[in-house]
Amino acid sequence: IQDLEYAAANLDGVYTGENVGRVGSLAAKALLGQVYMTMAGYPLNDHSAYEKAETTLSGIINEVNQRFNPDYSTLFILENENKYDLFSIQFASGNLGLGSSLPGYITNSGSGASPFPEWTYPTYSQQGQDLRVDSSLVNEMINNKDKRLTASVDTGYWSSLNTANRTWVSRNVVTKFLEKDNTNEKISSWNDFPRNFPIIRPADVILLYAEALIMNNKAAEAKIYIDKIRTRAGLSLLPGSPTLDDLKRERKFEFIGEGKRFFDLVRWGEDEAINTLSNFARHYHANTNGQLPTKRDLLLPIPQNELNTRSNWEQNEGY
Repeated sequence: IQDLEYAAANLDGVYTGENVGRVGSLAAKALLGQVYMTMAGYPLNDHSAYEKAETTLSGIINEVNQRFNPDYSTLFILENENKYDLFSIQFASGNLGLGSSLPGYITNSGSGASPFPEWTYPTYSQQGQDLRVDSSLVNEMINNKDKRLTASVDTGYWSSLNTANRTWVSRNVVTKFLEKDNTNEKISSWNDFPRNFPIIRPADVILLYAEALIMNNKAAEAKIYIDKIRTRAGLSLLPGSPTLDDLKRERKFEFIGEGKRFFDLVRWGEDEAINTLSNFARHYHANTNGQLPTKRDLLLPIPQNELNTRSNWEQNEGY
């Protein structure tokens, strides 16, 4: 908190020109609000932190709205990088050692020829990983005509450029950060993609602020913020004041592939996190061998060298 307060007081708001991509005071304040929201949830459960989050985020919400892109489909294209985000990890192609490897993990194809010939350069190889999206979520977004789906996920790809001899591979894969350009000569390898990765963007602040308002018994005030996110997604306005469940649904769809879901579940409480993760495990694994998620899985262990420097810290459960 002290570091973020210092950064908020001493950095420029948003950096441009040669310093574009550097974290500014607007991002520091956004992260401070996120810290307070995290403190309000599991495991600290400090509900007074909701008021601190509301105060912090209300002070920047107008500036954040100015960086809100009304078109979700253009949020992640190269020409718009650093225009509509608050804090992103910066990547660049060109065999400079500055590229992103995330696109190398979006399907379970092993190393070899590209499984995405119409999108990526011919020598693209996979790393044998698999980053997919739950089909029930995809189907719900299709039924709702949610514009965020096509910008985040592809439901399949052609196995070859040869139209006479190719098959369609049905698979829901996250392609939000894959540069779909098989003529791009700058991309030199599977870990040399140019797309930045967002740590916090305006929609995150807007929804965190709405959540803080709901938890502070100001749900009616939160409606315009959740409706702002829904409108961009092509969805109807909420019929009344939002509930916490409304807020949770929007976060699930808004941040596909951005690494927020697990931390949201943990923040929303031990029972919700364990039940959601357990239901997911049972659905996709007929035999879980008794290895369903437990409280231990919600937090990482505190390194022993950190514990050694403090007399009032306890190790997280199960370690």
